[in-house]
Amino acid sequence: GSRVVKPVDQLYRTPYLAAFEAGWFKFILSTVHILYGGSAAELPERVKEITSVAGFLRDRVGDPDAWSPNLVLLGDFNIFSRDDTTYLAITDAGFVVPEALQQIPGTNVERNHFYDQIAFSTQANAAVACSSAGVFDFYECVFRDEDEAEYIPLMGAAYATTSAGTPRKNPTTYYKQWRTFQMSDHLPMWIELRVDFGERYLRGRTI
Repeated sequence: GSRVVKPVDQLYRTPYLAAFEAGWFKFILSTVHILYGGSAAELPERVKEITSVAGFLRDRVGDPDAWSPNLVLLGDFNIFSRDDTTYLAITDAGFVVPEALQQIPGTNVERNHFYDQIAFSTQANAAVACSSAGVFDFYECVFRDEDEAEYIPLMGAAYATTSAGTPRKNPTTYYKQWRTFQMSDHLPMWIELRVDFGERYLRGRTI
């Protein structure tokens, strides 16, 4: 008979894992970049991809033979709000976002979306935890609002004139977009990991 070829879903970007050891503490970092696919906050394809990736990684570190149960899942999840299904997909898959990160504004330049996340595995024997966390707004140091005039020569004619040749009504809007191409439209998120689990280790529990 004739052969039927059917398309299958696959990840847009494969997660990357790296293992580290600090003192007695072993942990794994996994970076992800989840499908954006448009400006919809709860895109079904995005929810499905987060659920699949998080579930796979949860099962991997949950294996008794895993190098470490301590997994830090981080990257661009393209999450618009902490109330969205996309955010819940992370926690439902067995991860928890540190309390310190739940209290900060968004990670996009406008600080109103929560695209980037850092989450810890909640395996029964996992010990991963953070002492502090935050977001670094580099636009307070470089390409600042008050420095706009200094960058006009670098932006060239496009600063004052649109591609259609008409004068820009608000060149500052162009400056704020232009600077994201010089740096990024995402702000770096950071955490400090606890690595001293000496008492836990001496009591015979896996680190």
